[in-house]
Amino acid sequence: MSIIDTRIPVRAVVSFSEAGYSAEDILREYPTLTPADIEAALAFHAEKQACRPKARKRADVMALLEDLESRLAALEARIPPGPSPEQPAHMAEEIAESEAEATRRLR
Repeated sequence: MSIIDTRIPVRAVVSFSEAGYSAEDILREYPTLTPADIEAALAFHAEKQACRPKARKRADVMALLEDLESRLAALEARIPPGPSPEQPAHMAEEIAESEAEATRRLR
């Protein structure tokens, strides 16, 4: 999105502002802008950001992921051991035999 009647992206003004540039500094970088343009660009950006879910920083996401992995490990430790790998195949054979027996009985 560009500032009206210019080819200057709103993001450029926002980036300068976030980097610590004052409105006067931005005006020196973009002499075709007015103080009102800068104010409008920053207001537009702020309003747009307020409408979006807050973006998480990578560090926040990584910390959340580590916390979730830790919780998952704690939950998995509480689960009793399941059937052995051989048991599901054995159970499948029993089910197949039971179904075959039921089919024979229906005939």
